[in-house]
Amino acid sequence: MWRLKFGEGGGPWMQTVSDFHGRQVWEFDPDAGTDEERSKVEQLRRTFTENRFRRRESQDLLMRMQLTGNKHLHADMPAATKIEYGDEVTEETLQESLRRALGWMSALQAEDGHWPGDFSGIMYLLPFWIFALHITGSVDAVLSKEHIREICRHIYNHQNEDGGWGFNILDESAMFSKCLNYTTLRLLGEVQKDENDGLAKGRAWILSHGTATAAPQWAKILLSDLQTRSVIARCNSIGDLYPFFPPAITPALTAEGASAAASTTLWHRRLGHIGPGALSKLISSNAISCNKHHNDHICHACQ
Repeated sequence: MWRLKFGEGGGPWMQTVSDFHGRQVWEFDPDAGTDEERSKVEQLRRTFTENRFRRRESQDLLMRMQLTGNKHLHADMPAATKIEYGDEVTEETLQESLRRALGWMSALQAEDGHWPGDFSGIMYLLPFWIFALHITGSVDAVLSKEHIREICRHIYNHQNEDGGWGFNILDESAMFSKCLNYTTLRLLGEVQKDENDGLAKGRAWILSHGTATAAPQWAKILLSDLQTRSVIARCNSIGDLYPFFPPAITPALTAEGASAAASTTLWHRRLGHIGPGALSKLISSNAISCNKHHNDHICHACQ
């Protein structure tokens, strides 16, 4: 069962000047919770999935369940009062409503004083992380099976009815976020199970809207080297900057080096369909290595 932890952290890779106040992390504990609590979690998941096209926001259901269970509302809290159109709004009614609102907000406040909440509206940030883990070969080292299951659940839950994904959970489908989320599912091991499941609908949306070549520059860059996992360039930070220095000029390429180099066509795609002038400057400065030149070639996406 997942538990939301507040104000915890530490270690050499994470520092803070506020004692981690405001930090929230979900942690999976297979032994946590009672049978009743785990059953309630599954019920909340089913309810959200079944109603995801009517209420797309996460609503923080699991968080609210945990917090309100640990901090029971005041026993003397008045019952909700429903006011019909034309009813008189009295001072007592307003006070009862305010007391209920204050009690509810107090129950949702974390121990360190902040009000936690889910930030899941943007649908293209998570894929960046999964792409980086895949390219560095560290998916299994960083993500547990439970993490992968929840990431996939999140992506499927925010898939639009037409099979695509938007820039955010309320947006219409767009090729950029569609390609990234579909590829993320595949990188995490998802396979098509039938002709009408989420993956099948996602693939059909891509093919019917111009294929991945219709995606904007960021998507093209991210999709360029997933198969080879080759690193285009590395750079070390100097303060807050990440300067890029071309590699040292080396003698003519050996047979081994030539086989590792790429054609101008491939570099054009890797660098987000960069123009021929800029590509020529990178080649002449030895920032990239090419073994074949196709300067007169115009790719399909650039036509």
